[in-house]
Amino acid sequence: MSKVSRRAFLGAAAAAAGAAAVPTAAAAEQIASLAGVAPLQPIAAAPAYPFRWWVSFDGGEVFSDDFATREEAVAYAEGSGGGMIAECQQGDFDLYLRADDIYEALRENNEEAIGEGDFIDWTLEQGQELEREVNAVIAAWAERHKINRTAWLFAATRNHEEIEPRREQQPLGAYSSQPEASANG
Repeated sequence: MSKVSRRAFLGAAAAAAGAAAVPTAAAAEQIASLAGVAPLQPIAAAPAYPFRWWVSFDGGEVFSDDFATREEAVAYAEGSGGGMIAECQQGDFDLYLRADDIYEALRENNEEAIGEGDFIDWTLEQGQELEREVNAVIAAWAERHKINRTAWLFAATRNHEEIEPRREQQPLGAYSSQPEASANG
């Protein structure tokens, strides 16, 4: 639960209506100040993940181990009975909401209240403003709570390669063309 008092929260909510006419950054600062929390800061876009070598033991459905080099991945796959290696790049979940998505979610939440009538309208500029503000809040929330945004599926894969299991070296003479002599003669 947040450590913001009910009074601070209600004061901030009341200020939100007046702050709607103020530019977005100033409005966020004003609301945060009244609520007694740090203002929202813009979140820099996450850098792209580097490609790394991953190993799969089920034909590429699930890659479970990652390595910095191809050689390390090959050695691991060979020593583990063979498998598939590939260069894979992780990515983040898309936490961005577009104005149309927000509108549809709100409309669906109000289907009974709408009945046979119409739902609210907003201008393109109002929708863009809402989109910016909602996404600033989502980004700040994810950052503040250190939400792991790394997606389970890879954003990209390349250079898939099947790796055979490592053959154990047999001592010389281990394979003979002569049948072994039987103890029964």
